[in-house]
Amino acid sequence: EDLSIRGQAAAEWREHYQTPGERRERYARVWTGRSPGARLVSLEMPGIEDRNQPVVARAAASVPRFGLANGDAARGVTVPLTVREADFSRTYARLGARRQDLVLAYPWQHDEEIVYQLPAGWGLRGAAGPRKIESPFGTLRLDVTAEPGGVVRVRSSLDVARYRIPPADYPAFRAFLGDIDAAFAARLSVGPAEAK
Repeated sequence: EDLSIRGQAAAEWREHYQTPGERRERYARVWTGRSPGARLVSLEMPGIEDRNQPVVARAAASVPRFGLANGDAARGVTVPLTVREADFSRTYARLGARRQDLVLAYPWQHDEEIVYQLPAGWGLRGAAGPRKIESPFGTLRLDVTAEPGGVVRVRSSLDVARYRIPPADYPAFRAFLGDIDAAFAARLSVGPAEAK
């Protein structure tokens, strides 16, 4: 995992990971929260003290059951479209309705690229065309491409453009987040090439 965090979120990351003695444990907790049984193998956060630079994190983790077998593992597995949990509705719009404005900390953008190197003879199964979800609250773009050599690349870009949601707009905002959760909860099917 190679991360680069800029803007207002960088200050939060610096504060959370400022103590070198706690950095590894805190980062490991994030991985075990996402994937029970995950183990942080390595972590580097070079230059985290420099406020004029983005926060950079380079980590390696061992994640059991990252790919789920399609019945028999020899027939293929499914893998996630994102390493982030699909929980935007629960995180940002937990209530069924609101009487006051929902105020997020700030508008934000999350860009992610996952590169899968598949075993020899394996490939992407089924069509996984680009997907776009647009609303007045933001946009999600999701693109999956299969490349030569068994490489599958998943690119996602989520741009949440509004940070204040009036009560009248709250149901539509929850629906937007639900659509994002559903898109990210989908999994890719990969496996050996079908016999011809």
